[in-house]
Amino acid sequence: MTVELKIVDFPEEAVIGQPVVIKVKLDLDNASSVSYAGLRLSAVRPCEKPLFIEQKEIFCNGSLMEGEYSRDVPIFLPAMLVPSSNQRGIKYKLEFYMRVPSDAGDETSEQEISDANEIVLIEERARNKALVVNPVVLAIKGLKLDLQKDIYKPGETIKIRYESKELRELKVLLMERSNIQCNCTQFGRICTQVPNIPSSTAGAAKTSNPTSGAMLLQVPKTAELSARHSWEPKEKSNWNDKFGDFNEWYLAVSGTKYTGEAVNFEIPIEIDEGTIASDKKEPVSFFETSRTTLKAEPGIDLFEIKKIKVLGVERTPDGISIELENEASTAFHGCTCKITGIKDMFFETTPYMIGFGTIDPGMQTRIDGKIMAGVSEINLEFDSNEGKLGSAKASVDA
Repeated sequence: MTVELKIVDFPEEAVIGQPVVIKVKLDLDNASSVSYAGLRLSAVRPCEKPLFIEQKEIFCNGSLMEGEYSRDVPIFLPAMLVPSSNQRGIKYKLEFYMRVPSDAGDETSEQEISDANEIVLIEERARNKALVVNPVVLAIKGLKLDLQKDIYKPGETIKIRYESKELRELKVLLMERSNIQCNCTQFGRICTQVPNIPSSTAGAAKTSNPTSGAMLLQVPKTAELSARHSWEPKEKSNWNDKFGDFNEWYLAVSGTKYTGEAVNFEIPIEIDEGTIASDKKEPVSFFETSRTTLKAEPGIDLFEIKKIKVLGVERTPDGISIELENEASTAFHGCTCKITGIKDMFFETTPYMIGFGTIDPGMQTRIDGKIMAGVSEINLEFDSNEGKLGSAKASVDA
């Protein structure tokens, strides 16, 4: 048996906090049992062990006939995810995988087949958000520094006023410090796999025999904004896992007194894009209209149209037999039927999926599946390469 699965279409960049649609394709040259097939998003940690972020089921336990099965899979990117970063080595992997019986012939063993691609996750920041700024006044060892504010924009000039009577030299560096934060059960909070990324200098100003005056530093126009991100899994079994990053800016102040004593300290600042009180704000309409329109989750119709009709359901010695008819005027390919049994009116049984290939217009076909004993009703969900084909409920005779 030859199994070929592939991620055939996905965006090179995806926005955190929004859904993204991934197109996958599965080719089978023979009928095959399937334990599970799905799409998963994982972060690549410094130790190279994947940290699973999101997972979406495509095919559950069941059997698929030979043929091609294509699906558009929506997957949501949690709002707290850490954006991709080449500087800090933050990468994400999108993987389409399937578990099938092993080629060794052992019925109890399985093998996993997968196709993976790197996907870049970006963060959309509000450019018009209100920024609350504060003045900075600091006096240490005979040196007084005064900054009008503590938040600056890329390309903006930082003006540093100073007063001193004891310094022979004064130097101020604009510094950027960034790294990732990664906690797990194995390495704990202090991970030896996290690289040591030294701070980088983005600007410098220097003066000799300072008494009073001002120094100017320009923030690079391409400066990365100040940020701190942190993501934790929802599962209780993985509470020790945490993945994040930070990007900080600060002024490194150094000086030498006439006595030879050194003066060194840091002043934290932020680099951000937004609206400061003194900036001109864009007018806002009193009755502001929404920029988004109501729409369904990708791949799901707002009003579901049934295209497959269930003609009858019969219990068989091996499970269940379902007779279907294509009521539409077009053929459907790569069709699947997900069967979920209902016991005692309320309890759902483990679903079973049947892949039955192509069904032409007006064509009737019969599929055979498995259900647990005691099931009195079944829910049927139909899907195909052309999209969802509707759902149905049917009673099952004892």
